[in-house]
Amino acid sequence: MFEVPIVKNTVGKQCESLLEKMFKLVDDFSPSAPPIKKTRIIAQNESERPAVSKPLKDLVYNASDSLDEICKSLDTPVEGHGYYEDVAKHYGYDVSTLRSSVETSPDGQSKALILSIMAENPYLTVEGLARVVEEKARREDVARLLREFDRK
Repeated sequence: MFEVPIVKNTVGKQCESLLEKMFKLVDDFSPSAPPIKKTRIIAQNESERPAVSKPLKDLVYNASDSLDEICKSLDTPVEGHGYYEDVAKHYGYDVSTLRSSVETSPDGQSKALILSIMAENPYLTVEGLARVVEEKARREDVARLLREFDRK
């Protein structure tokens, strides 16, 4: 343990007391002690999101039908909600140019868009795309499917 020099005035005694408490805390610290578990209240309308989201490429290269289901949902127009074009605008695509290329895609517009986004943004996560889909296209249904995949 460190020795604390004794100072004769009141401020010195207060400092000495604080330093002693600090050293006691450091001495009592054990790296093998279990971490303090933090709890968080989740709002009723808030879904639990993963602490670390998967890269978008995990969705694209996954053998399950998750990507097809997500793309089918995003390709289906919902009255009063956005479409794949809203997501494309967010990522800087010219919609008229994009429309001519993705509408002829055999895999569908959304899948062509997601593949293009992944190629241009290799560090994009599934949660990142889910937020854009939710905020720009107002498609909570598609964002929910993306987050379900992210939690698997």
